[in-house]
Amino acid sequence: MKRFLRRAVLTLGVLALALGVLLLIGLREVPVPERARFAIDLGALRALAGPEDALPERARADLVGQSFFPEFIGIAGGGAARMPLGFYVWQFVYSDGTHAIIDAVHSKASHPTLTGAYHDDAWQRQERAVGAASVMVVTHEHNDHLGGFTESTHFERLGAKLKLNAAQRGRPRAGGVARDLKGEATLESGPEGSLHKVAPGVVAISAPGHTPGTQMLYVRLKSGREFLLIGDIAWQGTALERVRNRPKLPTWILGEDSLAVAHQLRAILDFKKANPSIDVVVSHDIGQMEARFATGRVTRGLE
Repeated sequence: MKRFLRRAVLTLGVLALALGVLLLIGLREVPVPERARFAIDLGALRALAGPEDALPERARADLVGQSFFPEFIGIAGGGAARMPLGFYVWQFVYSDGTHAIIDAVHSKASHPTLTGAYHDDAWQRQERAVGAASVMVVTHEHNDHLGGFTESTHFERLGAKLKLNAAQRGRPRAGGVARDLKGEATLESGPEGSLHKVAPGVVAISAPGHTPGTQMLYVRLKSGREFLLIGDIAWQGTALERVRNRPKLPTWILGEDSLAVAHQLRAILDFKKANPSIDVVVSHDIGQMEARFATGRVTRGLE
């Protein structure tokens, strides 16, 4: 009996040590470098966005769902406090009444895998907007950004209006949509940092890393207001403020290229510093979105 207890204690000790080592390694990060391997060119983005009279007039967004996880999962060096996450759909409205949708949120049926509120009224607004959209595009192929299109009752009629690059039609390691999207790309992509026009005023910047199909989306309004939607390159604005990547544990689970994400963070920080008037949008930061609604930079709810 004593021998059994000694073995049990030894086994538990070894397991605890192994778990500790795993956590120690898993909570480290690939650090953000001092220099990025590519740069974001605002002049080129503005030129590709097109003439002023063709640009969208209004920016709108809606909070469809919410969740949370510990800060140390989302930001290397973070604490144990809950980090709230918001799932937002974006709408950019043109003068002729047509509109573009960016990042439509998954349905309520997909939400139980997450912990947090789901807003049925916002889903209904998103459904109407998706059905009437002239163009749709996503920052990447995870379900909380693409699922609102693939789970929509309008999906079969979206056709080429849903702009997906080749990698976005594949399945990421985790978090992808249930629907098979195999087929021809409806949006060009290229090397990291390359630019691809989506619609008047909307330009994609190829940025594989968080997923193979990740891209940033630049949007310019007639008023001169400009946005850079960076998707999930960072989950919270504090990651940019602290200049911190995600820790290795979630990047292993997601299949991220952490080095690519680190260079993209540096490129975004350099772009933000050089162009402070550009609104850099991280996908899930509720506090930052509430500030946009409060100041009128973005209107709450979809048309």
